[in-house]
Amino acid sequence: MLSTSSLKSVFSLLVLSCCLPFAACKKNKQDNTPVKSTTYTFSYSGKTFVADTVYFTSDAPSSAKFLWDLGDSSTASVAAPNHVYTAAGTYNVALVIDGDTAHTIRQSLTITVDSTYDFSFSGATSPGGIVYFSSKAKSDSKFLWSFGDGSTSTDAAPQHIYSVMGAYTVSLVIDCKTAHTAKKVAKIGVDPAIMAALAGTRIYHLVRHIYHDTEKIDTMPDETHTIASSIFFP
Repeated sequence: MLSTSSLKSVFSLLVLSCCLPFAACKKNKQDNTPVKSTTYTFSYSGKTFVADTVYFTSDAPSSAKFLWDLGDSSTASVAAPNHVYTAAGTYNVALVIDGDTAHTIRQSLTITVDSTYDFSFSGATSPGGIVYFSSKAKSDSKFLWSFGDGSTSTDAAPQHIYSVMGAYTVSLVIDCKTAHTAKKVAKIGVDPAIMAALAGTRIYHLVRHIYHDTEKIDTMPDETHTIASSIFFP
């Protein structure tokens, strides 16, 4: 008959032999668990126009260390930075995670000028006449017009009168964003109807007056001059 100590040893061996297969299965199950990829991505949203805000975000965990290169010599170390580009162009944005260059993600971003801030003008092209200005920007925007002669306006669609002939650089700033400044040249000269009437070939009779003891008038030969319409504009 087996002693009590012998029975305990046999029981322990039986328990161990039963548990080993389960332990092996558990180990194999852990080994087959896929490892999470360390390759991250980032994206951006918002308007990709000059002077508008672009929003960046990444799928890396918020606990990671971020280093953004925004492509215009600007950098950021937050998880989701915002950025405003001040010039049109293509920018190569890069993100480094946890200081490991192997985690660097790169993506190009094209910034353009928003054409909705363009403007036009019509009306008189001669001094004293009314010139009408209008913009494509929304009417609830903030406008700052500069007419090139020292005059300004904050109206959405202003009118202006130039008193002197010249080439005036008109500028429009929208919503106080100087990067949204649109510029055009307004040429103010002689009225087109008068210009058309004067342009062409003309014969002038020049008279020379000579004063001595008595007045003498000499008629000079006729001289022909051609007037080009371009002389009426600076």
